[in-house]
Amino acid sequence: AQTPRFARPSEAEQFDAELFYRIATEPASLAESSRVVLPRQSRLMPALGRALLYLLVLLAALTPFITGSDTLGPQLAVATDAQAARMADAIAALPANAHVLLAVDYEASYAGELDPLAGAVLHQLAQHDANLLVMSTKPTGMGLAQSLFRDLAADQTAYQTYGERYVLAGYLPGNEAALRTLSGAIDVAFKQDYVLGQPLSQLSATQQLATLTELDAVIVISDDGQVVRRWIEQVLSRTQVPMYALVTARIKPLLLPYAQAGQLSALLGGAADASEYGIASEGPQWALPNSQAYLAYLAVLVLAAIQTVFTLGGISV
Repeated sequence: AQTPRFARPSEAEQFDAELFYRIATEPASLAESSRVVLPRQSRLMPALGRALLYLLVLLAALTPFITGSDTLGPQLAVATDAQAARMADAIAALPANAHVLLAVDYEASYAGELDPLAGAVLHQLAQHDANLLVMSTKPTGMGLAQSLFRDLAADQTAYQTYGERYVLAGYLPGNEAALRTLSGAIDVAFKQDYVLGQPLSQLSATQQLATLTELDAVIVISDDGQVVRRWIEQVLSRTQVPMYALVTARIKPLLLPYAQAGQLSALLGGAADASEYGIASEGPQWALPNSQAYLAYLAVLVLAAIQTVFTLGGISV
């Protein structure tokens, strides 16, 4: 047999083979060299500017304590919204001893945004001696409701005695099915109240209230748009009782079509609407200090934006 003959490698192939051998056998260096691909960018704002910005933010937060809640200037920045005026007028037009259902359907994490709005509405209802049936479709709702009525009792003596002007019915689980039950007889949904464990018919505020059709208004306070939709679909459609919604600013745009269609008689959202409602109802301006702080924060934000634009444009200020 004839031995096969192989072509002799060229110098270039031999060089490549040796280079590959060195790469494969040499250990990697532990001190890899590094280089900066992009130069480090200078900060948009020097240290002194950042310190000044922090100071301005702190002063904005302290604005209500510095100026006082009755300062005229911030009030001029709060315009009365049509929805706030509509709800204030509707509550003012309620008959004496009106029956109103209040659904406290929000979580404690949203209390800072919704408590001022709920407090302003409750204060106006108390001024008109409304009888309030309070409930919730959330487990935490009754705790929040008790806090609201403690604050109300400190200002309205008629609401210091439980059962005379307001009753906490309790937590109603079951979502759509539960609200369908509620739209029938109230004592079917709530056998007894949350505080005393007595039938609602034995308490002064609710003894003449048998069904939701006897209500003068339903007010839903919620941080969830789906909850408000359930009330509209399961309660409003069956009772035709005027319904109002107090919601967070985040979900207000999602519910505007219901207000525009007239299904919600009024829709208020967030701390801004709380200030507007307080002015429209001529009640205590609990939410106005928040508006002062928001206005100050807005001014700081505008100044920071102007500084950033000038810095990016290469203009020194």
